[in-house]
Amino acid sequence: MNRVGLLILIFQLIVAPLLGSPVRVGRISDNLSLNDLARRFNLKVIWLEKDKKVLLKNAQNSLSFEVNKRDFELNDTTVYLGKPVCHIPGSLVISKKDFEKTIKPLLSLDSFTPPPKLHRIVIDPGHGGKDVGAISKQLRMYEKDLTLDIARRLKKLLEEKGYNVLMTRNFDKNIDCEDRCKWANQEKADLLVSIHINSVSQSLSREIQGVESYILTPESQPSTGFKTLTLADKIKNIGNAYDTWNAVLGYDVQNSLHKRTNAQDRGLKRMRLRVLKDLRCPGILVECGFMSHPVEGRLLMSPDYKQKLADAISQGISAYHRHLARPIR
Repeated sequence: MNRVGLLILIFQLIVAPLLGSPVRVGRISDNLSLNDLARRFNLKVIWLEKDKKVLLKNAQNSLSFEVNKRDFELNDTTVYLGKPVCHIPGSLVISKKDFEKTIKPLLSLDSFTPPPKLHRIVIDPGHGGKDVGAISKQLRMYEKDLTLDIARRLKKLLEEKGYNVLMTRNFDKNIDCEDRCKWANQEKADLLVSIHINSVSQSLSREIQGVESYILTPESQPSTGFKTLTLADKIKNIGNAYDTWNAVLGYDVQNSLHKRTNAQDRGLKRMRLRVLKDLRCPGILVECGFMSHPVEGRLLMSPDYKQKLADAISQGISAYHRHLARPIR
């Protein structure tokens, strides 16, 4: 047993019961200390708040972790984990699955080969036809119309960069989520981007805004917003073959989205979405903002802002393509 393993065991058996700690660290073999992570990637460990919040930093990357939180920040962009960060004497601890499926791809993509090709991109404008999606009665706005507008703008930008771009719908048509995925597979897509717009109830409309992105949850991890595993979580979906590349794609798009639009960063999240589960290529679902928010809703009506969103997604895809060609180090 190594030193970190011994510390975890002591903490679980002796220290935690005395403190009445509500957080379980889990089995020793399932965890990795952030001190070890720092050594692997030549990161300096800087305690921002002793035993609670730590910064791992080098010339290329800055990672911020906080005890009991189920997310971390990589270069000021929020990335959600499967399990919360825990504490042992002298270090914070993450699950090894979070390291393998999220952090390692973002810090050391050259560990994973071969990279997928990227030429044919399928854009999926969410909803359509009788499925109108979210509605803003005040602004007389339907989600299905916004997603199609942004998708058309994105298609033009990507085609200008030389990609072969297809759309699951180019007019007001209702398509089932599974059919969108099947069609992308039939067309041998190298990447799928599904475009959506968020909304919340009127009571929360002034509080909640911003952009967020979703990629497929890895096998045997709970999706973002869920704490415990279900039977469905333990099934390996077809799309899980691309967990590594999904992580990089998701981060690059979310990082570009919130930084290029100045929208609030709601993070890169995980969900077993029907449009992503059976994909035979990397895929992402992007929530471009909240039509229910009084300011963001009006922005989403603006042609200039919709163009800015399309450009941000396009730039994120370009960053992802660069990482495939020149792995992160």
